[in-house]
Amino acid sequence: PQSQPETNIYGNNYNYGNNQHQHQHHHSSLPTMTASSASAPPLWKKVWAKERRLIVSILALMILLWLHYGRYVLYPFLLLGTWTHEICHGVAALLCGGTIDEIQIFPDGGGYCSYNNVSQHHFAQAFVSSAGYTGSAFLGSFLLLFRRKSKQGVKIGMICLGTVCGITSLLFIRNRFGFFAILFLGAAIAFCGAWMRKGAGTLYSFLASTICMNAIIDCHNLSGSSDVVNGGVSMDSDAQAVADELGGTYQCWAIVWLIQAILMLAAGLVFAFDADDTEYYEYT
Repeated sequence: PQSQPETNIYGNNYNYGNNQHQHQHHHSSLPTMTASSASAPPLWKKVWAKERRLIVSILALMILLWLHYGRYVLYPFLLLGTWTHEICHGVAALLCGGTIDEIQIFPDGGGYCSYNNVSQHHFAQAFVSSAGYTGSAFLGSFLLLFRRKSKQGVKIGMICLGTVCGITSLLFIRNRFGFFAILFLGAAIAFCGAWMRKGAGTLYSFLASTICMNAIIDCHNLSGSSDVVNGGVSMDSDAQAVADELGGTYQCWAIVWLIQAILMLAAGLVFAFDADDTEYYEYT
């Protein structure tokens, strides 16, 4: 009997051929291509078939966060991206032997991380300065890998993310707006993880994508040599800080981080672990 076509969650059929043995009566020296190898779709088609709704949604999310008013339509995602960026700076400072003085998150979506006692070695300084964008890309991609592993995994991931938001608010965020905004955001994420059933996978994927796309969403700041924080405080951009330590131009480092974010986002989509719990893998 012939094998049944493989059907993905959106009802698309891929016929990988059948398992029947067919005898070829010819004397050609050329290797025979099996039906399964001839009909197997390329990787990008398989990814598009499985993830097209998510990919289109991520593109819409990215475009909205590029727009001035769109950033406020998706305000919680904007604040999440800023928080992740500053926390990655802080973690990098801790890894280099430093301490976090304070983190501030502002209503316009800006923020900064103040740290001390980091090694003055050029590579240590560059590592901390670059961690905001590089760390966000790696963290977001890592979260995306597990977005359809199981409903329990998504639940735990959201609860952990929300809990970390709350803990860092208590320990490091020193301005009133940032403290309450990230505390409430963390509580909302944890609550959704614990109680939300339908659509939890979509929300988790949006949160992970927002984190991963920090460099893409923030490209208007990434491409400058200085940042304006809280409407008026100007300081060197991360790209300029790395250029000062390692050489090159801030434009070069900005391009490197932009490419990295795109590659890490693609990796999170392409190499995501298959679902253990098929009833949960719904993007509706």
